[in-house]
Amino acid sequence: MSNEVHIDDLRLKYGSVRALDGVTFTLGSGITGILGPNGAGKTTLLRCIATVLAADSGKLDIFGLDPDRPSQRTDVRRLLGYMPQEPGFYQSFTCFDFLDYIAILKEQVDPTARHEEVRRVIERTGLSEKSQTKIKKLSGGMRRRLALAQSLLGDPRLLILDEPTAGLDPEQRFRFREMVSGLAVDRVVFLSTHQTEDVAAICDRVLVMHSGQMRFDGTPRDLARLAEGRVWLTDVRPSDAHIHWRTAEGVFRGVGDVPQGAEIIAPTLEDGYLMIVGAAAFEDEAA
Repeated sequence: MSNEVHIDDLRLKYGSVRALDGVTFTLGSGITGILGPNGAGKTTLLRCIATVLAADSGKLDIFGLDPDRPSQRTDVRRLLGYMPQEPGFYQSFTCFDFLDYIAILKEQVDPTARHEEVRRVIERTGLSEKSQTKIKKLSGGMRRRLALAQSLLGDPRLLILDEPTAGLDPEQRFRFREMVSGLAVDRVVFLSTHQTEDVAAICDRVLVMHSGQMRFDGTPRDLARLAEGRVWLTDVRPSDAHIHWRTAEGVFRGVGDVPQGAEIIAPTLEDGYLMIVGAAAFEDEAA
């Protein structure tokens, strides 16, 4: 069986809005992160790959299986774990009961083996002390852990995570990075996030999406290099810089055309991302 996910010319419209506009790429083993502004089409793309949503046209090949065929779609779902951006919970269930219920939906019918698997994902996501706590009493961060735990049931070969660190505090995000980086050794992990530091920390590949189209595909270092020579510091507020802000040190940091007298500094992944998104927004305005 193939260990790759092929996405070929996916297109999907909501009314007049092109949510996906000819998206093509391939996912292999490791962690791929996708960045993009709100409305870029990231969640729509993840939902299509997770077989929750069908595209209007294009082709998906997941480990050699075609999810457009009902029989093969079931096989695909047996191989994937999906953490949606806004998961639904049964508030009166305990963490253990909720995961046990999801495991039953994932066709784990033997009670002994199923309960062992539930305990495994509970321990892996740091929920052991909350396993008998009702979901309605969990903090937002704990609910994110629970959403991640259900996606790990069955040890999926394809893990799809939509904004997995939203609502997590810095320590919880560190623990998330530690856990996911360990999962990616022999499986495909595809995650959407607004946290560029998460991508820089754990992703070996990054995609940038804007207005339903892929605008970048490469390594985090390659993305940062797009802003080489375009990131600067100055003591005086620039009058015509498109992207700039005042730092905590009282100087102005910007991305783009370098003002006269400014100091050029090393770019970050976020700087490269801003270069792409800023240019894409300008193209949209011009159109």
